[in-house]
Amino acid sequence: MKLVKILRIHGKLVAESGLRIGAERGEMEIGGVDNPVVRNPLTNEPYIPGSSIKGKMRALMEWALGKVSAEADLKKSAHQCDDPECPICRVFGSAANVQVPERGPTRLIVRDAHLTEESREKLQRMSQAKGLLFTEAKQEVFVPRLGGDANPRTTERVPAGAEFTFEMIYKVFDMGDGGAIDERYFEEVVKRGLELLELDALGGHTSRGYGKIRLEYEIDTVDPRGHLPKEA
Repeated sequence: MKLVKILRIHGKLVAESGLRIGAERGEMEIGGVDNPVVRNPLTNEPYIPGSSIKGKMRALMEWALGKVSAEADLKKSAHQCDDPECPICRVFGSAANVQVPERGPTRLIVRDAHLTEESREKLQRMSQAKGLLFTEAKQEVFVPRLGGDANPRTTERVPAGAEFTFEMIYKVFDMGDGGAIDERYFEEVVKRGLELLELDALGGHTSRGYGKIRLEYEIDTVDPRGHLPKEA
């Protein structure tokens, strides 16, 4: 098992509609939002956890590759197996209790995505006018279809047009094949997963129009032995 190549995907994630990655509500406030977004506790800026991006890509690729069983879908559990060449487990990883040494380590790392400097400045200016820091409050009303009182609620989300920097790292291992399988899975799983993510949506309330995104990125190739002694 030898690490032969690292592929770095980096660029911008653009919210084309309001984006909501939810967080727990810490305290009740009169007139406050009912559904807050996740924020960096040091800067109070909204961000997109890498786990949200990776989890949605994995779910979409599980469906695309026919890896979702009825039982797993009911339990909301991710696909797990002991196949050394399983594209899902090899790229995205498997649970700690499913160890397959022949498969090697998880290939894909997804970083948290943070606001670009330009978006940060725009959202700060918007905050001065509307009150919420970096976000917007969307008013929604739930109306029972069989009658009853309307139930208003306020959902916090990052407004359309916000841009985030994102980065992914993909490791190519020679498992006796010169890295051919990992190279193929980068095209068939990682890049296809990014395409499906743009066609689908990210975050919560996606069936109601939230979370449409656009990705602008480039791919760099890094030689992991570039700064190592030749005999290492």
